[in-house]
Amino acid sequence: MKTVERAHKPATLWHRVALHHNYADALNQIDELLSHWSRFIVHKSKQRLTKITQLLLRTRKAKRNNRSRIVTIPARRQKNEARREAKAQVAAQLENSIEHELLVFRALDINIMRAYFVKRFVYRNACGPGPTITATRVFSRATHN
Repeated sequence: MKTVERAHKPATLWHRVALHHNYADALNQIDELLSHWSRFIVHKSKQRLTKITQLLLRTRKAKRNNRSRIVTIPARRQKNEARREAKAQVAAQLENSIEHELLVFRALDINIMRAYFVKRFVYRNACGPGPTITATRVFSRATHN
């Protein structure tokens, strides 16, 4: 609110007054402090006070309810995560199969380097033209040598 005593200092012309925390008391306080002002300004001040108090009530109520929010995940991120998971599963299966093969080789007491070359032979035959040789037939040949 403006005070006449501060008219010579435009920077401090306006004076702030702390309103009462009770809404009804704050409205009465506005009536008393702005008794010499126009009815329009008094009405606008009361409207501003009402708007601010309603905002504060809504925010307090929202904090109290504390509902969980639904958060969307971008489609690109979902696709990337799905791709990563698929790759991780393939890698895990590969590691498990290698570990299983090594345990089988150890149990059968097969030389690992010889088995590696036999596996390459099987892979080449499986990829290229020609008959496919199963691993059991190759292993049985490798153990007899």
